[in-house]
Amino acid sequence: PAYLWPYSAYLAALHSSVKNAPTDRRTLEAYKKALEGLAAYDTGRNAVQGPGGRSYAASYGGRGDVYYDDNMWVALAYLDAYAVFGDPAYLTGARQTADYCSSGWDDVLGGGIYWCEKTKDTKNTCSNAPMVLVSVRLYEATGDRAYLEWAERIYNWTRENLRDPSDGLYYDKLDTAGTLY
Repeated sequence: PAYLWPYSAYLAALHSSVKNAPTDRRTLEAYKKALEGLAAYDTGRNAVQGPGGRSYAASYGGRGDVYYDDNMWVALAYLDAYAVFGDPAYLTGARQTADYCSSGWDDVLGGGIYWCEKTKDTKNTCSNAPMVLVSVRLYEATGDRAYLEWAERIYNWTRENLRDPSDGLYYDKLDTAGTLY
C-alpha cells in the first residue's frame, strides 16, 4: 500500500508506458490492474453522504484525510485511462472526482479550492492549478462548456491570488487570514 499521491504518480507512469508501447499486453494489463487499485482509496461517500462527487482518501483503505489536490491527480488518471481505453466508466470516474474537487471551492478569499477537506485553512497552488487542467480535459472529452468556464474561473482566481506579480512565480499557498507563503 502507498499513499494516494505517489499511487497517482504510479498511474501516470503506467499511462506513459502504455503511450510508448500501446500494444504491449503486459503493460496494458498492469495499467488496468493499477486503475482497479484506486478502489482501495475510495472513501465510499457520495453526494448524499458528503461533499459532491466521489472522493479518495490519502491513505490506503479509504480512511483518513482527503486532499483536494490528490483527488485532482485521480481525475487526471481517469482521463488518461479514458484516452487509452475509451471506456466511459473512466470518464464517469473523472467527472465524479472532479465534482468532488469542485466542492472544495467557496467564497472565502474570493474563491479558490482548499488543500485539505478536514482543515480548510489554506488554498494552495497545488489544489487549484491542476483543477484547471482537469476541467479543460473534461471539456475536451465532453464538449460541455461548463467545464471550460470552470477552468477559466479557477485559472483567473489562481493567477490573481497566488501569482507573484514581481517575478511571475506562484506562491505555495494563501491562508484564510490572507497571508501568502
